[in-house]
Amino acid sequence: MTKLKYKPKKNKLGFYQASPLPNEKYLEDFYRKKYFNSKLNHTYDIKYNKLEIKHKKLRAECTLEFIISNLNNKSKINLLEIGCGEGYLLSSAKKKKFK
Repeated sequence: MTKLKYKPKKNKLGFYQASPLPNEKYLEDFYRKKYFNSKLNHTYDIKYNKLEIKHKKLRAECTLEFIISNLNNKSKINLLEIGCGEGYLLSSAKKKKFK
């Protein structure tokens, strides 16, 4: 895996992002070879058993229910998740028609 050099670049919305953006192949290699196999990472795994997946999905659904129950205006819900990890919360939000 080639090590890329990134510089911060301001995008059209005024936020900074890495430039150049890594391509899909680079990200796939990084997460498979480095991130998930790191001794420092105790949050994610390469594979989960059925019970672990069920737990992650249920936790995401419970989190969404908590969010919804604490909103004043439930008719229009936009969700921005930063650092979405493995995407279980975003997947559940998509099923519930969040934007």
